[in-house]
Amino acid sequence: MEAKKRKFKLFDMNRDGKGVEKGEDGPKNFRNFFKYFKRKFGKLLSVNLLMVFQILPIIAAVFVFLTGPTRSTVINVLYPTAYCAAFMSPSPASDLFLATVGQQLGVPVYNSYVYYVIGAIALVYLLTFGWQNVGGTYLLRGLVRGDPVFVVSDYFYAIKKNFRQGFFVGLIDISVISLLFWNLMFYSQNSYSSLMSVFYVAVIALILVYFTMRYYVYLQLITFDLKTWKIIKNSLIFTVLGIKRNVMAALGIVTVLALNYLLFYIFAPFNIIFPLILPFFYFMAVSGYIATYAAYPVIEKYMIEPLPEDTEQSSDEPAE
Repeated sequence: MEAKKRKFKLFDMNRDGKGVEKGEDGPKNFRNFFKYFKRKFGKLLSVNLLMVFQILPIIAAVFVFLTGPTRSTVINVLYPTAYCAAFMSPSPASDLFLATVGQQLGVPVYNSYVYYVIGAIALVYLLTFGWQNVGGTYLLRGLVRGDPVFVVSDYFYAIKKNFRQGFFVGLIDISVISLLFWNLMFYSQNSYSSLMSVFYVAVIALILVYFTMRYYVYLQLITFDLKTWKIIKNSLIFTVLGIKRNVMAALGIVTVLALNYLLFYIFAPFNIIFPLILPFFYFMAVSGYIATYAAYPVIEKYMIEPLPEDTEQSSDEPAE
């Protein structure tokens, strides 16, 4: 019976932690990262069970889009000309030309259930995006600081405590992400001139800056009582002040992605899909932990440590 209980402890979200171990409150540097990461890995897997809902709606929407009723449509503007040529004067050359430009693409049938289902998924995702980030960031901050973390209760406590601001910051966040993604797609398809190429590079630079800012946005939201505009302003400043840690965090996240891609590349010839589903069990929490481990010491250095110990509670005082 005891062995059976121990078997399922890995994903027990509410079990007690091991407590503060020796060296737990040491410097949050690269040398200590792997030591802390090893200690927190089991808890990170539990945290990921909640954070994975940040990407599951996207997967569900793509699945509905790909499996719904479709109708075929040609994608090459030369198809009508090739079809007429093959019809009016059939020949091997005209048939070959028609086959070359006659590729068809399946698009969802207009006004089918696909649009309504995807719309509902998008609405739920839009409304809950900020709250999901608030809850996940609160858990990751606790792990980085060495606080006791109770996954489910702490997750919903953070959402309740930052309900209103978390919602509006989430709306701003998802809007900016969508705008940047749309611009990236647009300029990648239209970089036919030097000016368009400049815009394309500028969009990539903005994406890098904004995703670095996101390391700090939700951390400040759950730690301080600040106006939304001040959170955004501080996050932009921290992208410069913490540039070394930010770069290391980005490299760490890219390394995690590269390792998983390497596994997929190795096992794909054997039709083993395990590397394809593996990120759903760890990636959101692990990448979030890397970003939080890099960002929180910067916030601590510039916003927490300068506060006098006897300062009255103010708008910039850390929240519990």
